[in-house]
Amino acid sequence: MTQRLAYLDDTFLLSHESVIADSGGDEHGDYIIVEDCIFYPQGGGQPWDTGELSVQGKVHSVDAVRFAEGSARIYSRGATDLAVGSSLTQLVDRKRRLVNSTSHTMGHLVANVVETLYPNYVARKGYHFPEGSYVEFSGEMPESNAKFLDKLNEKIAESLSQNLRISTKQVSLSELQQICSNVPTGLPVDKPLRVVQIGNYDAIPCGGTHLNSLSADIEVAVTKIKRKKPNIRVSYQEK
Repeated sequence: MTQRLAYLDDTFLLSHESVIADSGGDEHGDYIIVEDCIFYPQGGGQPWDTGELSVQGKVHSVDAVRFAEGSARIYSRGATDLAVGSSLTQLVDRKRRLVNSTSHTMGHLVANVVETLYPNYVARKGYHFPEGSYVEFSGEMPESNAKFLDKLNEKIAESLSQNLRISTKQVSLSELQQICSNVPTGLPVDKPLRVVQIGNYDAIPCGGTHLNSLSADIEVAVTKIKRKKPNIRVSYQEK
């Protein structure tokens, strides 16, 4: 069975029926694998989703979601007691999904703005948890941190005010190499490849969940820049 990762197609698909395809246990606990998964598994700098599973009238809490051996594993206490082949309803925690998706999208915006204003900077790593969010770049420290931050925040605010549309597209490796100016090494071989693009900014390879558009209602700011050898770490935070 090839599992469909439904969250790749629709960030706001928060309730969905599916079938239990497999179950098991590992060092993290008991888990099930469903045919169509709407729960995001932790990775790519984004935390996992939480929520509930409704199976035959009983509700089970989702404790964690991890990607392993080509599938998203949904961890829930007593998951191995659920029969393979049973139908269930997945319910994603809306608030957590929205917070994580917003933080991840803002990380992409920071990366796009930095690379646009400072072409010698190249995004290398992102951490998009709501607490301690940052993007790391290769490059040299700016001459003036204050001017650097002011310039970035002005451009970020401008982009947010334009309500830029965010598009996603699943692609082949050759298509990705043509679309993206910066193709990272170590792309996953057991997940679909997808690119995310904010407006006319450069597309970025990403398997996370994102907003459908930017909004002036979002308040985010780059808060500091520091050397984190061998990279430059640019931290950002929602207000």
